[in-house]
Amino acid sequence: MRHKSFQLIILMAFAAIFSCSDPAVIGSELLQEDQANLQFTDELLVQAKTVEGEPLQTFSPFLSLQLNRHPFGNYADPLLGTTKSSIYTQVALGIQAAPENEIISFDSVVLSLAYDTLGNYGNLSEEFDMDVFLVEEELISTEDYFSDQTFQTGSTPIGSLKFTPAIEERVTITDFSNGSDSTVSADPHIRIHLNDEFQDLFKQDTAVFRIDSLLKNRVKGIHLAPADNSSTAGIINFNFNNSISKITFYYKQGGRDVQEFELDFNIGNPGRTLNFEQDFSESIVSPIIENGADSLVFIQGLKGFNAEITFPDVEDFRNIVVNKAELELTVADIATNDTSLYSLTPQLIASFVNSEDNAILPDVRSAIFANNPINSAVFGGVPEIVEVNGVSLVKYRINLSSYFQQIIEDRADNSITLSAGTEQTTWYFQLPPKPIDPSRVIFYGPNHPQYPLKLNLTYTKL
Repeated sequence: MRHKSFQLIILMAFAAIFSCSDPAVIGSELLQEDQANLQFTDELLVQAKTVEGEPLQTFSPFLSLQLNRHPFGNYADPLLGTTKSSIYTQVALGIQAAPENEIISFDSVVLSLAYDTLGNYGNLSEEFDMDVFLVEEELISTEDYFSDQTFQTGSTPIGSLKFTPAIEERVTITDFSNGSDSTVSADPHIRIHLNDEFQDLFKQDTAVFRIDSLLKNRVKGIHLAPADNSSTAGIINFNFNNSISKITFYYKQGGRDVQEFELDFNIGNPGRTLNFEQDFSESIVSPIIENGADSLVFIQGLKGFNAEITFPDVEDFRNIVVNKAELELTVADIATNDTSLYSLTPQLIASFVNSEDNAILPDVRSAIFANNPINSAVFGGVPEIVEVNGVSLVKYRINLSSYFQQIIEDRADNSITLSAGTEQTTWYFQLPPKPIDPSRVIFYGPNHPQYPLKLNLTYTKL
């Protein structure tokens, strides 16, 4: 009975709504008054400057907040300088049972690293050079780590490899996991043979094959670093969640019938973190940061640059209601900026300083809470091709409406940071993290004569 009554109430409500033949009758005077007071300007003074990126969180003990790929390389951007990305990771026991019988001999130890098909950037046709070092300090998987964290390592590599990335080529390997060899096709990856120094850590006491705490005491971790004096015009990503990423021991055991086996060690689930080093001293960005110039604005992923945006004349707009505040940025047409090779940042994120930490704008949160993708229809921050007077341009538009209202009401700092992805580890899992995106974008500054960085403001006077 209650169910039927509820249906009747709903039907009566719809009847009341649609019985009026003129949908604009109710509140029409209010709408006309609002339209009369509606104003638009794109001449509000905007200041923009390029700033160095801050250290980023690159490891969290919470699984849902951990990075899903890890960039590697000493990447020399032709415009923005050099960014070096190296990886520290723990080593842990795998799911396989440890050998019970006596090991006759160790054949080899191989480190395998699966490529990630996403996030690779720039020219990948050049040769990469990787060194593997033993970590001599403890990595703690319950700690937060940031991109400026380093750990003491051995002075000489336990393995090295020069390779040209083949991120789409499957690899044929021999599998000895069952004591008999079989040929299998594996996901694209690299394989690095680790030397006798590493094997000796296990030969001293084979209990390390069975006791995880003993293993962590014996092998505190490994460091994957670009070799000294090596650089490339691109950067690659490895996937530590792929089962291919592991350390494999190949060994022989048995009595009369000697068989070869393999035993895998995990480098996917333990603690791991990234370290970024940046050098832009010889780049075109250096004088712009040094002099505070705003002719161009640079945004870059990893440890790269952010843009700080402020509105000095906001005092003139205290008594308004913001209908829409949209930041418009135009990608600079620089002759040496090859966007076909160095693709534009796919998503910019806007944040503000909250209790000394960066937090995303309420406009970004609103889009997430509405279960919408963060795209040009909601928040923006994605590249769009537009035609202006017959000229094809790439623009980014960013919705700042809610936050700009807070600025004019003096409830928020008059400063917005634009970055290539989110800088903080949060539960906003829909947002791309800056530590895994090497991309960059260069914009014209606010004083450009044709395509200035500007705020398109639609508002209602009070």
